[in-house]
Amino acid sequence: MCSPPSGRPPRGGLPSRRPGGESDEPVNCAPISGPAAVLRVCRGGWRRWDAAALSTPLIHPTAHVEPGAKLGENVSVGPFAVVHANVEIGRDTELGSHCEIGLPSPLSGGGPLVVGPGSVIRSHSVLYEGSTYGERLITGHRVTLRERTTAGRNARFGTLTDIQGDCEIGDFFRAHSNVHVGKHSRIGNFVWIFPYCVLTNDPHPPSHIQMGCVIEDYAVVATMSVILPGVRVGSHAVVGAHTLVNRDVQPYTLVAGNPAKPIRATREIMLRDGTGRPAYPWPSHFREGYPDDAFADWDSDQPAAG
Repeated sequence: MCSPPSGRPPRGGLPSRRPGGESDEPVNCAPISGPAAVLRVCRGGWRRWDAAALSTPLIHPTAHVEPGAKLGENVSVGPFAVVHANVEIGRDTELGSHCEIGLPSPLSGGGPLVVGPGSVIRSHSVLYEGSTYGERLITGHRVTLRERTTAGRNARFGTLTDIQGDCEIGDFFRAHSNVHVGKHSRIGNFVWIFPYCVLTNDPHPPSHIQMGCVIEDYAVVATMSVILPGVRVGSHAVVGAHTLVNRDVQPYTLVAGNPAKPIRATREIMLRDGTGRPAYPWPSHFREGYPDDAFADWDSDQPAAG
């Protein structure tokens, strides 16, 4: 039956029904070309053309989806969004208003933008073609993800984050708002980067030399820190707030200052909750916002209690 999500009837009244569940085209509706050809949209809001086709993408009437774009089941496209042809969007994904998905680029190598199932791309975000993101990708608003980037499962990019392309990012990455990641950066699994951090890549700006940073598994980079070109931050290391990191950071080490200096082993940092528990490794006490199975490998590696 042709009706908007709110349940209000479309302008001009409800359409008549034909055998098989398909409804007559309602007033003020126009067909969409391309992969969503079975859908009809109206100026008044969302519409489904075939009541039985529950897998049909939901596309707002002001959105533009180019022919050739591949949209999985139950993909929704918000107002004024643009979906270019060279994209593959997994099922159950939400594309917010004013997004531009699969923006063509001469630097992409011609590959498609691939977004895994269950993802949420919030308003005004721009994702270039030539990149691949795993399932349950989540962005804030006005995020820019450039070409030739790969990210694993359930990566999250906060509002106004900018990934400059040619980057490799692991599973369960977390970037808060206003994070800048320069080209050729490599980021491991379960990495946290907090607001206003910058990963640089040009040792002699401006130049054509690009030396990406490396951030290893479970590392934490606290707010307003800067990682200089080619620097490696070791696994489970912590970079304190407002730190300028100009040399490699050893695993399981807290560094802070300008320039960064080793402060102590991370195991010596205690939670400020009166329990006396160590704050690091952080998965021992913090798992908010992760899927239930995210830490299965971690848990299997921990010694049994008692």
